[in-house]
This record gives sequence, structure tokens and C-alpha cells, in this order.
Amino acid sequence: MTLKKAVDIIDFTIKRKLEIREGFIDPTKSWNRGDPNISVVSTELGRILSEDVEILKLIRSQMIPKCKHPKKMRDYDGNGWYCMNCNWDL
Repeated sequence: MTLKKAVDIIDFTIKRKLEIREGFIDPTKSWNRGDPNISVVSTELGRILSEDVEILKLIRSQMIPKCKHPKKMRDYDGNGWYCMNCNWDL
């Protein structure tokens, strides 16, 4: 798996966790109305998902190379171009 594919998977996971978090903290949803204990649990789950997103963002920031992909370091592997310096798909 190339770095770009791994970053794409992390981006998708972040997006999905944010959608789920919005569902948990939305006060118009049925599980957020009525019993206050359910609302507290739902809010806590939303907070936990927010922390997961922050962790994924930190991992993503460490994975993205700071490489400028110089032309002399580019290579074609039959499927596409990539940087031999950082292994990033171009």
C-alpha cells in the first residue's frame, strides 16, 4: 500500500467518524430526546469520536511527506508515477 492510499483511507475514516459524531450530538434525533441519561451517553459518544478524529489527524499529518518530488526522483512503475524519495503516488 502506498502512502497516498493510506492517507486516503484515513481521510475517509475521519469523514465517516465526523458524520457519526454529528448524528450522536444532534438534539433532533430520537435517541437525544426524552431520558436525560441517553442524551448524556450520546453526547459522550460524540466526544469520544471527536478524540478519535483528532488522533487520526495527527497520524495523517505524520504520514504526509514534506518531499517536493523532484523530477530526478520520479519513476513510472507501469501503473502510474511515484516519487522514489518518499513513495508518494503522483
